[in-house]
Amino acid sequence: MELLVALPTLILIAGFWTCIFLLKRSIQGVFAQKSSAGEHVPKTGLAKTGLGNLSLDAALVAKIGSNAAPRADFNGLILRPTIGVRLISVTLTLFLMYLIWFNPGEFVPDNVWILFAITIAAFYGMVHTNSSYLRYNLDGFEVIDSLFRRHNVAWQDLEAIRDNGHYLYVFHLRSGKRLNALKFLAGMPEFLNHAFVEIECNN
Repeated sequence: MELLVALPTLILIAGFWTCIFLLKRSIQGVFAQKSSAGEHVPKTGLAKTGLGNLSLDAALVAKIGSNAAPRADFNGLILRPTIGVRLISVTLTLFLMYLIWFNPGEFVPDNVWILFAITIAAFYGMVHTNSSYLRYNLDGFEVIDSLFRRHNVAWQDLEAIRDNGHYLYVFHLRSGKRLNALKFLAGMPEFLNHAFVEIECNN
């Protein structure tokens, strides 16, 4: 008898959270970054589940400045982090420093080595985010990895682009290799449009 009473309740709860999940995903889809032609970047398998996806408010802030014109040099167009993502990076780092250094022991163990390790990791993340870039031209594009190493990719080697649901685009190469790039870069919609055209032409 108790099972008969509990089962409809469980079905209603599951239905409610499924509706919330689908509504949230549809709203994120509306505000997601697209190519200049309005094409969405397909999500990775994990991102499709909604696990670890960037919150809508953070994504909207990070997008601020994404339509700004990229800087040009002799090797092509250079896309740099948007004003929004720079603001998030610096603000979160400073806030974290305040939490661990001005409230030692409250959020993490009051151990100087742990505090220094967190500080180094936080500043590394901020520096890497703010120094990230993507350069592209008619031949291909260039990105840096987590160790600040440069990687050049010819357009014919690019197989697909996926959105990890957070701050990165994942480039799938025909060699099986994968490269990541910060997706909130000024001029990214135009780059995506160019990249999608190249992928279609090379498939």
